[in-house]
Amino acid sequence: MGDVGLRTLEPDDAPAWDRWIQVSPMGTREHLWECRGAGNNCSLVFEQKAQWWAVLPAILNPHDPQEVISGPGLGGGLVHPNTCRGSALIQALIQAMGYYRTLGLTRLIYHPIPLIYQDFPLTDDVYACFRLQAQRLPCQWSPILDLRGDGSTPPTVGGEEEVVVHPSPLEELQPLCPQVWESLMVIQATHPEHLEWVGVWQGEQLLAGAAVGKHRQVSEVYGYGSAQPEALACLWRFCGEQARSRGARYLDFGPHRPDLRGVGSFGLGSSLREAYQLDLTQELPATLLHP
Repeated sequence: MGDVGLRTLEPDDAPAWDRWIQVSPMGTREHLWECRGAGNNCSLVFEQKAQWWAVLPAILNPHDPQEVISGPGLGGGLVHPNTCRGSALIQALIQAMGYYRTLGLTRLIYHPIPLIYQDFPLTDDVYACFRLQAQRLPCQWSPILDLRGDGSTPPTVGGEEEVVVHPSPLEELQPLCPQVWESLMVIQATHPEHLEWVGVWQGEQLLAGAAVGKHRQVSEVYGYGSAQPEALACLWRFCGEQARSRGARYLDFGPHRPDLRGVGSFGLGSSLREAYQLDLTQELPATLLHP
């Protein structure tokens, strides 16, 4: 690992942070500067010889002043351009735990980045959590469509539906997914190129719509709504086709229990979203502290 130090993230780091996310194979849209959530920032920058080596996005838990959370959302886990592997990752987490301990915190909730979002899957941080005696918390399963198959798609519904990709927010969608609308507006204002608005129309009536985030190899459904549930099959088919056409490998519906009617014939699978609790008050084995 060499002489790697850490420091807190500063406001002037914004351009360097976004560049770092874009060159790291596990960087996602939710890691970008304006998408990490406001306030309570506890993110860390690891440096080696004055050069960035890895970053840990993190926030204080607004509901528990003793807890720091890596993330939020998919933006958890150490992010690096394949520099932080094996024992070096364990040492980086030990450094982070030590820093958070000096702040009087007692727990770090660590969210490894789901494997489908990584350019090449790495499970080093899961192994590191195991070595650091982390407690595995209840996981979330996210339904996904694997777009690498034979190109089969769910059947469309009958009628004269028209599916349209909109360059600007679908205002008609707001009452259908009010719980995520505010966060969607933040993404639209800061990184519109990462967001796609899809609507299924019949004449002037919106039957179903979705806001879809564009990661490097995943399209993620951030929010959706339907005034006619039968139109969802048409919506999901089109979203899958759009994702495949830009080279994405998966369509991720997220862990929010989406209505997936009409996609059964498309090869529905799942992606695991894990979480681990690291006890900042415990004494670690000497073999880990001095490898």
